[in-house]
Amino acid sequence: MILASPHLEPIEHPSEHLRQNLSTAVEGALWRYDPIRQTRTSIAVSEQDGVITLDGNIRGEMMKSVAGRIATGVTGVRRVINHLIADSEVEREISMSLAMDPEAEITTDKVSIRVILGQVVLGGRVFGATQAAADGLKARVEFLAAQVAGVQSLASQVLAIEGDEAAFSVAADVVVADDSGPKATGPRRMGTLIPDALKDKLRVMMKARAEARATQPG
Repeated sequence: MILASPHLEPIEHPSEHLRQNLSTAVEGALWRYDPIRQTRTSIAVSEQDGVITLDGNIRGEMMKSVAGRIATGVTGVRRVINHLIADSEVEREISMSLAMDPEAEITTDKVSIRVILGQVVLGGRVFGATQAAADGLKARVEFLAAQVAGVQSLASQVLAIEGDEAAFSVAADVVVADDSGPKATGPRRMGTLIPDALKDKLRVMMKARAEARATQPG
């Protein structure tokens, strides 16, 4: 009697099944976290050999950190590469870019920055000796902001105004003393987006640049 050879069906190893669905498992775990779901945050999840990479924009740095911990806790994840960019990081990078640029030197008491999931809205006013100069400064501000990593779109409500800024607003960091104590009569220069430790350095740098420009001929 001839016995037929058994027909062997390939059996998928559980680890292979886990690997194929690891990205989906991480996406599900992230979506179950209320702050991510409620803010409709879209996180791109990719996987290679158990290493998960997170990409996209997220509302805050704490939420970014939590997303990384959630992904790390999913069974089968060996390591997490967190490339998420928080809105607060984008705001800070834009503010630093505008302040450090020698053509702009614009601080956040003049141009406001608001970011929601990578969508940037700029506001405020910039001034120039001529309308063309003011328009050029506005264009420079918009260009610098758009170059920052994590910016998905940019809407500008910045006003370009011909004339002397002093005629339109109180100078920043002006303090007037009276019987009730010192009062700030203008907005705080550079706002709160730039770390305090850098503000004095930026002021010195801007002053030095202004003095250098004043001594240049013509």
